[in-house]
Formats: sequence, structure tokens, C-alpha cells
Amino acid sequence: MLIPQFTIRWLLVLTLICAGVFSIFRAAVLGSPWATGVSIGIVSAGILLLVYAATFAGVWLVSLVSGGRRRRGSKSGQSPFSQGTAMVGGNNDTDKDTPAAAILLE
Repeated sequence: MLIPQFTIRWLLVLTLICAGVFSIFRAAVLGSPWATGVSIGIVSAGILLLVYAATFAGVWLVSLVSGGRRRRGSKSGQSPFSQGTAMVGGNNDTDKDTPAAAILLE
């Protein structure tokens, strides 16, 4: 469906939140110190969310552009830490005497 479905309750909650925020902004314009602080906090949080969204979009676009240059050995959906053999049965007792560095160097 192309048109999102909004309920009356959701729209009333959104209206209530907007009325509260804009009444705080009005009190800040009239000179209330607490309202000025809260308004600065709300605007700062909004700017911060926009910066986070822009950073995410930039990193996402870079990953799309550089996504064609993957390593030759890795297959899609495979862990980069796997050694090519699957653990069947989950028996890890065979490698207790082998140090971890030797396993990593294999």
C-alpha cells in the first residue's frame, strides 16, 4: 500500500507532542530561562540526529560504491573468521592442548 495508515490516536498523540514543544518554544521567546534551556536542548538534539543521519548516509553510500571490490576468498554470507570447515556436533575437546596462536596461524 502506498499511502501509510495513520490512526486517530496516533495523530492526536503527535498533535499533543507538537503542542507541548511549541508552547515551550513560545515561553522561550517570551523570556523564560527554563524554556530557553529546554528549547536549546530540543534544537540541539534535532541537529545531532540530522548529523548522525547524514554521517550514516555518507558511510552507506561509500559502502555501496566500494562494495564491488570484495575479497576474492570470501563468499557472501560466510563469516570472515571461519576456516572453511563447519563444526559438526560441537565437540571442541580435541583442540584443548593446542595453543590459540597455533590455530590462528594455520
